[in-house]
Amino acid sequence: WGKSQEPWAIGFSQVDYLANLGADYAFQVERSKFDKILLDNAKKVGVSVLTSCKVKKSISDKGRVYGVVYDDPNGVEQIAQARFIVDATGHKSPLNHLAGPRRYSDFFRNIAIFTYFENAGRLAAPNQGDIINEAFNNGWGWFIPLRHGTRSLTSVGVVIDQNQYGQYLDKETCFQEGLAQCPKLSELLDGAVRSTISPYDELRIRKDWSYSHDQFWLPGLALIGDSACFVDPALSSGVHLATYGGMLAARSLNTVFANEMDEPTAFSIFTSSSVTTASPAES
Repeated sequence: WGKSQEPWAIGFSQVDYLANLGADYAFQVERSKFDKILLDNAKKVGVSVLTSCKVKKSISDKGRVYGVVYDDPNGVEQIAQARFIVDATGHKSPLNHLAGPRRYSDFFRNIAIFTYFENAGRLAAPNQGDIINEAFNNGWGWFIPLRHGTRSLTSVGVVIDQNQYGQYLDKETCFQEGLAQCPKLSELLDGAVRSTISPYDELRIRKDWSYSHDQFWLPGLALIGDSACFVDPALSSGVHLATYGGMLAARSLNTVFANEMDEPTAFSIFTSSSVTTASPAES
């Protein structure tokens, strides 16, 4: 990264504060499996879960959100009402606009193109699980080991400025030409094959991903995770922001439901805490 061709490493164990807490490691996870673990646990502790439903719009009265209109798995329109709604539907959220416009970072106006490879190489032990980033003239590439052993799985992506994307014929060309400029990633991918198993078989593209909101709450509704903000895959902060934002929202909700604080006060604390957590998007 930068002028030197020699790779350099950053480890959680190098941060004394984290090491002292026993948090001197991290996991790269397959999101489909990780999310299913979380969903199954929600069912286990008593949450009523509906799947394969699509939220279409919110229902409001006198400035307060109190429900959503959604299509059930059969495409039949339904209505769900609640005392409070937490929007955790991701970057394509149908509700985030209720909290005001998204603010996209002027600095991180990038495009990411990524897919998954099987049987890619690894760094030598004990660094075989490390994320690898490699810069090239027009951007940078990532290499994230997700699964080792037989049919190992690796997330591989290329990031370029959105203004440069138009010079490529299509996303496949952009992806291939970007990788070709990353000798270290290309070496690890020698002999690897693109996954043909869903959901890992697509070449995906994400545009203008670094964004936030001025507020993450309005009466009856809170935004968490990618509905609220997203920073950058190099920082691998998406799951952290989602889980931490969920915890902050739960803290405010429990305080309100216990009649210990009014909703505006509790969620002003939620918003200020969330903005602080999401601040790397502006750095």
